[in-house]
Amino acid sequence: MVDRIVAWFRALPQKLLEWWEKFSRRQKITIAAIAIATVFAFAVLIFAVTRPEYVKIYTAENAKQANEVIALLEGEDIVYVTSEDGLEISINRKDYTKANLLLGSNNISTDAMSIDNVTNGNFFTTESNTQKRYIVYLQDFMEEELESYSFVNKASVQLSLPEENGTLIAQNKEAYAAVNLDLSDVCTRENAEAIARFVATALGNDTTEHVTILDSDGNLLFAGTNDNSTYGSASSQYALQEQVAGSMRSEVIRVLTATNQFSSIEAAVNVVLDNSYTEKANHLYWPDEDKEQGVLASKDIYQSDSSGGVSGVPGTDSNTETGYEYEDNEYSNAHVVEESYDYLPNESTLLQQIPAGAIKYDESSLSVTTLTYKVIREDDVKEQGLLEGITWDQYKLNNDVRTKLEVDPDLIQAVSTATGIGVDHITILSYEEPFFVDHEGLAMDITDILTVLLILLILGLLAFVILRSMRQAREEEPEPEVSIDEILQSTPQEELEEIGVEDKSEARKIVEKFVEDNPDAAANLLRNWLNEDL
Repeated sequence: MVDRIVAWFRALPQKLLEWWEKFSRRQKITIAAIAIATVFAFAVLIFAVTRPEYVKIYTAENAKQANEVIALLEGEDIVYVTSEDGLEISINRKDYTKANLLLGSNNISTDAMSIDNVTNGNFFTTESNTQKRYIVYLQDFMEEELESYSFVNKASVQLSLPEENGTLIAQNKEAYAAVNLDLSDVCTRENAEAIARFVATALGNDTTEHVTILDSDGNLLFAGTNDNSTYGSASSQYALQEQVAGSMRSEVIRVLTATNQFSSIEAAVNVVLDNSYTEKANHLYWPDEDKEQGVLASKDIYQSDSSGGVSGVPGTDSNTETGYEYEDNEYSNAHVVEESYDYLPNESTLLQQIPAGAIKYDESSLSVTTLTYKVIREDDVKEQGLLEGITWDQYKLNNDVRTKLEVDPDLIQAVSTATGIGVDHITILSYEEPFFVDHEGLAMDITDILTVLLILLILGLLAFVILRSMRQAREEEPEPEVSIDEILQSTPQEELEEIGVEDKSEARKIVEKFVEDNPDAAANLLRNWLNEDL
């Protein structure tokens, strides 16, 4: 078996040579040209696919900023290149998402977020158009970044940026972001908070308060909580009031989010605080057990007795006259009793110090607005036959209506229990708003399309060469050579018995008849004669 394989490989060059010699000179040139073009095309394709593509991610204003970014990239083992002055930093495209998240988490805006990428326009480009183009650019950028996560199949982002009118109030306003995710795996709370932080940083917001994230099933993943959710330290009474209101607002949003009914929740709390310092003393008295009075502290008793009769002036006066006593049958009696008691009752004193900042729940109020997104996909609407006679844009325009919903009284009671504010001081408004999802086309960019076209072109060239060679081989299969003697022998002998001066004419007639009856064989015979002459 081994000998046969070795013999086959030894005979292979000769077989290839014989196969190559079957083609004409023009065919050999054509095959060689196609083979060279194919090899060159494959080389270009391999070079284009394998070579690292660097994209600029950050342009520093000075060397200090460049060194900070370089230190962050080196800490994550991200390969980078710099310009000659060292201020422009570029990275491999495959590391772009990782580097962008790294810089965004450190509050460093990349070049992708520069307004210069969208402000290239002509003389007639207005500021409003530039703003709209910038919003579209940010939405596409965030969708592309979110779709790079392993647990996200598709992302849809809608932004609302504050109008730039040059005022200080407009500059201090934060942008709003609504994110819809088509998940392929579980998105944890930490993942949702990381995405919210990324979106807030990309928008330039200081907090994630105005970022809302939900999945394709309408489940709320992140509701935009305030970062200052605890009392902390307040430098003034107003700051304390704001922190208390923020804490209550976070509790309300957390309670309503747990119901998994709403896509967006906004809450406003009017907190009334008692900013006065109060001290309260409470004294309690009670007797000892089984007694009606307390402990005896002191006791005073005075008693006086007296009887009847006539008496003189008491003292040491001398009697100047002799007096006589006569009975008049009159008598007198006196009795005086005086008592004084002092008791000490049991006493309990409660001293209460009430600091400033106590919440007056009976005077505070709360207002909540909820929004539920009704996800409407173009594919589902088309399957239901609702797009007959109208376009998808017209359908969205006709159905883009916000609907007010009825609020469950249990929700109001739950909010009251969570905040301590009475039900009569709580107002909840609930609305439903459609969220339209356009048809998803082929997820292919221009690079993928060019790659597919190039592969198809190469396969087409190879198929053309193979089919051409097979057709030429069939056309040039050698026909059995027919000699004049065989032609003459195939004719009856009796027709040639009387050959004389007219022998050539009779042979010519036989040849002409053969040519008419067998044109292909005659053509092959003529071709063989010509090749032999050449």
